[in-house]
Formats: sequence, structure tokens, C-alpha cells
Amino acid sequence: MTVAAIAATAMLLGAGTAHAGQALKVREDGRGHLVRDRLLPPKAATALPAHGPTRLLRLSPTARAAAGTLTAAERTEFDTALRSARTTRDAMAPGTPRDELSAVIANAEALDRSGQLTSSRLAATLMTIRRNKQFWPVNAAPAPGTRVIFTGSPVYLEYYRGEGLQIQPLANFGKANAAWSACRADGNTTCSKLRGLLDAMLALASQRGTFTTWEYFFDFEGGVPPWTSGMSQGTGIQALSRAFTLTGDVRYRAAASAAIPAFETAPPLGVAVPATGGTHFLMYSYAPQLLIFNGFLQALIGLDDYRDRTGDPRGTTLFRAGHGNAIAILPLADTGSWSRYSVGGPLSTPEYHALLTDMASSLCKRQGNPVYCDTAARFTAYAAGG
Repeated sequence: MTVAAIAATAMLLGAGTAHAGQALKVREDGRGHLVRDRLLPPKAATALPAHGPTRLLRLSPTARAAAGTLTAAERTEFDTALRSARTTRDAMAPGTPRDELSAVIANAEALDRSGQLTSSRLAATLMTIRRNKQFWPVNAAPAPGTRVIFTGSPVYLEYYRGEGLQIQPLANFGKANAAWSACRADGNTTCSKLRGLLDAMLALASQRGTFTTWEYFFDFEGGVPPWTSGMSQGTGIQALSRAFTLTGDVRYRAAASAAIPAFETAPPLGVAVPATGGTHFLMYSYAPQLLIFNGFLQALIGLDDYRDRTGDPRGTTLFRAGHGNAIAILPLADTGSWSRYSVGGPLSTPEYHALLTDMASSLCKRQGNPVYCDTAARFTAYAAGG
């Protein structure tokens, strides 16, 4: 079972244009069928990019225990869900579906064994276990990167080979940004979808040190879960602060405000690292030396929206710190004929080149700074020249 390529050009997550994308929708019997979601961001805009060797960090034991342990009732619920998933796995024939469910079970076991399965992480962990238990007994492995949505829930998961289906915060907040734009244009139907998705994401938020975030609960490129991302965090506060000004619902502003300290906290807990001219916001909280241009600029755009829509001075302070570093390092993305994906890293794929161009263009419109404007113009010219 595969999903066709997303039929859209890579574009800025927060641009607000409706995106026509395909995904698997899973019925209650577990079987998936293709659907089209005009609000779903292009795959290239929300994919977690692979990276080469880099120094990796893990959470300290103190940070692991910061959010509190499970209550007796929560422990029973987790143990019951895990036991049910094991029973389902043991009844499956050998093969990829069984292996994928086994990997999800192993991730949950490792999270629990390490003392990091806290009350705030339980909802996301249970959803991951239950969705994979529902999916794998009756479906073949889809193409890696396939987005999957289940009847009765607006939350998208994504298939990562060897890790099963995993909640993808970046894709969900990207869709929320598209829903925000569509809501202003077509009214109640999309506004209801925006609220439903954001309410579901609020229920999946976890406490990481002093801040709220939407963590990733699987191994990725050597990063050990749970980890977070400056790109998904920035997209999240953008979507929430936009929804606050649109609906007046103070819960969304409160959630965005509670997420802000991620940009004030050093890795591996947060995503802030001192850098030339200010502060750099990391794509991956576990990779402090990996400076990815598109993830960083999206974090800046999210902070800019947040400060405009909430008036929180912390947003202005953090944006200025990130802006200082962006002005210093963005020229390093320009090879003279194409863009680089990261500082000192490989060339961008065409999709990531387009995404970075859109982000520089957005910051040009917001700030008018020649570094953003000239970069966007040159990158546009490079793409036009093939």
C-alpha cells in the first residue's frame, strides 16, 4: 500500500495556502484507504530530514524525572495498553508489520524503563501504542513518510521505517496553519477543523523541564527519545497564537506562552544555543552542532507571529536574538549557484531549496532586511536557472 506523491510545490508552513495532499485514512476495522486533504502540508515541508554524523546529547536523569511519575490509575492504563499490544503482536505472522508493531512496543518499554514515561507523556504514548496495534495486523507497510489519520481523530501520524506510525507534530501544526488561513476565507467549517485539531494537539502536549512541547517518541538519526524540535515548536506557537487572535480562545495563547521557554533553554532539554550575533534555535534538541537553515528560519517566523499576536515581550527578545544569528549565518547558505541545507552541510534538495527560499521571502516581507531579501531573490534566480 503506497501513497502518491504530494501534489504541491514545497512552500512555507505558515503561508496559509491550502495544500492538496494524500494520506491513508484508517477505518475502525484498521484498514486504510487513500483520502485527499487540501489542508495537509506538502510532504517535503514537514519531513524530518536525515543528517550526517554529528555530536548527540541525551537528557540528564534530573531532566528525565522533572514532569512526575504515573499515578496508579495511569500505570494500570499504560500496562493494559502495552499488554494488549503485545498480545496482538504475538498473534501476527513474522514479517514487516509484526516488526513495526514490535518497534513501537520497544520504544514504549524503553521510555518507561528509563523513568521518562511521565503523566504528561502518557496521552501521546497511549495513542501511539493503540494506533499501531489497530493498523499493523491488517495493513502492509506503506511507503516511508506516508501520513496516516484514523477515523474519529484529526491527528496525523507518519510512518517511519523501523519505528512504526508516529505522531508528527510538525505536520499537524502545519495543517493548523493552513486551516487558520482557510478559516478566515470560508468560515465555520474550517474554523471547526482548526479548533478540533488544536484541541487534540493540546491534549498530546508534554511537559519538558519548564516548558510545554510536542515531543517525538522514537529514535531518529541517533537521537534518543523523547526529543523536540525548534521547527515544530515554532510552527506550534505560530498556529496557536494565530488561533488565539482568530477565536479569542485564551487557552491557545496560554499554550503558546507555555511553549516559549523551549527557545530560552539549552539542549538537550531545549533548542537554544549561543551563536554568532545572537542565538540559534536547533532543528533537533539532541544535535547542538547541526545548524539547519530551514528549521531555524521557521522557528523565527513562529516567534515573530507569536510576539505580534500576543504582545509577549519574551517573543520580541527571542526573535531579536535569533534574528541576529540569522543575519550572520544566512549568507553561508548561498553557494553562488544553489543553497546549502545546513551550515557546512550538503546542498539542499530542490524541495528544501524551495522551502528555504519561501522562508527567506517571508522574513523579507516581515523585516525588510536586505540579507533576507537578497537571499530570497538569489535563490529564486538559481531555481529559475535550473
